Amino acid sequence: MSKIPVRMFRLPTLTLVGQPWRTGDDEKLFWVNFTFDALPFVLSELAVLETGRDLKARNFQTAPDGKTRFQFKGIPEKAMTPGLHLFPADWPVRHEHKAYLVPLGAQNQTVTANRGKLKGSLLPAEGLEVDLKKVDGGNGKFLIAVSSKKVLPCLTGQQYTLEPAGDPPLDLALVTCGTVEPRDLSDFVKKTFRFPGLPTVNALYSIGLRVNGFAVLPPPLWEEVFEETVGTEGVRIMTKAWAHFSKKARNAAAQPGGISQDELKKRMGLPEAVYTFLTEKLVDDGILRSKEGFFLPVADPETYLSPIAKKALDQLDEKSVHGVDIDNEPNALFKKTYQDLARMDLAVATETPWIYGRAGWAILRSQVCGPGTLGREWKIAEVKELLDISRKPILGILNQLEKEGWLERKEDHRLVVKEAPAV
Repeated sequence: MSKIPVRMFRLPTLTLVGQPWRTGDDEKLFWVNFTFDALPFVLSELAVLETGRDLKARNFQTAPDGKTRFQFKGIPEKAMTPGLHLFPADWPVRHEHKAYLVPLGAQNQTVTANRGKLKGSLLPAEGLEVDLKKVDGGNGKFLIAVSSKKVLPCLTGQQYTLEPAGDPPLDLALVTCGTVEPRDLSDFVKKTFRFPGLPTVNALYSIGLRVNGFAVLPPPLWEEVFEETVGTEGVRIMTKAWAHFSKKARNAAAQPGGISQDELKKRMGLPEAVYTFLTEKLVDDGILRSKEGFFLPVADPETYLSPIAKKALDQLDEKSVHGVDIDNEPNALFKKTYQDLARMDLAVATETPWIYGRAGWAILRSQVCGPGTLGREWKIAEVKELLDISRKPILGILNQLEKEGWLERKEDHRLVVKEAPAV
């Protein structure tokens, strides 16, 4: 087979040796032996090549006899079987049933089979049986779509070898993988064969960047410059795509109570690394704010309150110092809305759980910690008598005032350490 005129890289991997063990009954983490396959290697956040499952690793050691071992967590010890391959989790390996590859070399232009065997350093030594389909690129050029019942560990730019049934073997490089819309597939084909010669690894990532609007890069490309992009280290987002993604995230968060991180992630439909970069930058740039696992707009919350949220806010104001007992709120919609208002800082939630309007909370705070109370020692019974409320919400009130810095806990009482303004 002729020499491939394309600069490829190899995914760093290690192989597990033997079964995991613990050195003593009191040791929480298991140990496992391993050998290096390819370097350089970052020994911390790892993933299983065969499945993509993540794990954490620590205490990497080399014994005098040359054996290497480490401890792990985040995965059952039964799943760490001999022969498994691990790789640094910051490499963007995907696990899909379908992949699109570009043939490498002038002799690789005769593929007539619809079945074959795919081999490569990311795959089992015996390779995987795959279905084949040519994707025409014009002028005798084509991509090859490979499909497998088993998942394929895929890495853009990684080199594979295909042995088509009845045809000569050929080398290929992975362009993209997973479900690709017809329009995007056409764009991948067009951009792959836009220039004469074979695409470099940099070009393959640049193609995906321009088709998808983003790319997750392997560490060897982190320092590469990609024009008209936003990003750092392993993430690049096209500036036009950035405008679209940031607007979509802002709009999703512009609702009472904002949007949970999990829900926003689902709506955005972006890879983990891209989503993390996007949301962290939006917060750092002051476009969104993060609170209690939710993203909220930075605009005045009262400017985007729904009618139901306005009504709930009015009801909290009417309740004043008595607030609302969330556990006993019969209306599920109002229960959620009260919690949304607290997240928006339009209300105050205690751990009891009780929720108060800001005006009602200011009165409570002033009664317990108002002018002239500095150094006062409050016992729960005294606070109950002072506020003339049931005992159930009192602990939540005191803990919240402590959290806000007005009180300190002292044995069987709370000490006023800062005076609140009068109401």
